[in-house]
Formats: sequence, structure tokens, C-alpha cells
Amino acid sequence: MDIRMKWTSTRSALAVASAVAVVSSIVVVASPAASAAPHHRTLTFMASDPVGGVNDGGNPGSTSGDVRTYSLKLSTTAGAKVGRANIVMIQTFRDAGIDTVLQTSVLTIPGGAITCQGILHFSDMTDMKQRPLDKVTTIAITGGTGKYVGADGYVTFEILPNFASKWVVHLI
Repeated sequence: MDIRMKWTSTRSALAVASAVAVVSSIVVVASPAASAAPHHRTLTFMASDPVGGVNDGGNPGSTSGDVRTYSLKLSTTAGAKVGRANIVMIQTFRDAGIDTVLQTSVLTIPGGAITCQGILHFSDMTDMKQRPLDKVTTIAITGGTGKYVGADGYVTFEILPNFASKWVVHLI
């Protein structure tokens, strides 16, 4: 083998190795695992002053298909009104005295709206005085409008006395 060919082969191998190292470092830097933690933003609201109703659509009492609606005033933790939570709950089934309910909520706040959905449980969904059995519930963000288009994350709400609740929106 010619010494010149050996030098060229070695030089080519080094060039290829260097190129692979550079490309690998770019891939590592650009990969999600190597990037900083995702942007996580929370919005906290106090909900109060419910206005609502029940459509008892079938047999008397709590049955599948019954609908319960609410509209709640949303305020900052300091008390400034910022919007409304409009809620529709549909009972999907009743078992062992527990109603399973699909809740769809639209939080209308400055800059747009956030939609969310999840499952709640009641002892009697048609009784407007009843609150969810779970004192803290987590539901999924399903979308949004305005500056919340493409919103992703989850919402937790905590049941408080006097038909109030605390909603924490986790935008991810």
C-alpha cells in the first residue's frame, strides 16, 4: 500500500469521525430530552356565584342522560372578576348509588377560552345542592381559543364551602 493512500484513508476516516461527532452533538442538543424543561404556566381562579339547572330527561331521579348545567363567576385570588366557567355535565351511568358524570367546561378568560373535560362522581347528580364526591378533581384541557389555541395540560379544581371552588389551570 502506498504511504500516500494510507495517509488519505486515515485523513478520510478522521474527517468522517469528526463529521459524525458534530452531527451527533447537534442531534443531542436539538433533541427534546436535552432541551430545558417544557414551559409550564399556571393560572389560578376562584369560582363562585353559580347559576344552573337540571334537565331530568328520563325517569324521575338520577338516570343516564340527565343534564346539569352551571355558569360560575371566575375571579383572581385577590377577588377581581376575570371571566366565567360554563359547565355542562351529562350523567353516563349510575351504579351502587353513585352517578358517573362527564363534565365539559369552557373557561372564558381574558385573551380567549380554555376547554376541558373529565369524569366526576355524585351521590345524586340531579340534586343541585350536591357537590362532586371527590373534593379535588383533575380534568384534561382539550383545547382553546384566542391566545389559548392549541392549549394542552390539565385543570384541577378543589371544592370549597358555600358553593365556591378553586380552579388551577396547568398549561403545558
